[in-house]
Amino acid sequence: MSTQKPKITDLKKQIEQLEEELKTEKYWHNLYSEELEKKERELEEVHSILDNVPFAPPRIDDSKNNDFSCIQRMSIWVSNFMVNIFKEKK
Repeated sequence: MSTQKPKITDLKKQIEQLEEELKTEKYWHNLYSEELEKKERELEEVHSILDNVPFAPPRIDDSKNNDFSCIQRMSIWVSNFMVNIFKEKK
């Protein structure tokens, strides 16, 4: 019986430690999820802006049937914009 008590207290300590670790993991998971959602909203805002400016490519590349990334759309837009500015100057 005396060997039983130390095991129970050890188990309680382990459970408390695991609960604390779980609490920490949940905290970081929630923080990461919030940051990820924030970044996704920011990217969506940039896509929305690009949807409304002249010379911007569509979100979907019809020839390849996949989505352009935000940076791809921005680089294509800058290129198209510069080409059209030089055309207007001639």
